[in-house]
Amino acid sequence: MEVPFLITTGIAASARGRGFVAPRRSRRTDHDRRRLTELKVELDQYWDLLRQRRALREFGNDPDKAEVRAAKIVENYEQ
Repeated sequence: MEVPFLITTGIAASARGRGFVAPRRSRRTDHDRRRLTELKVELDQYWDLLRQRRALREFGNDPDKAEVRAAKIVENYEQ
């Protein structure tokens, strides 16, 4: 299963489907900024899940045992 493609495609589609992607000339509202922050955290969670799955697979464990970590945990990771 190719998670990165599915994740990025899903989030992009979600953003477009919810009308988040605004025309270039319009300004973002407070709601837009909050939603963008939420999407960034969600993306960080999915990347963390992908890293967990890769690590489990690399060391001979079941990648399906990986779990999505709480936003509070993932938000504090250093990039």
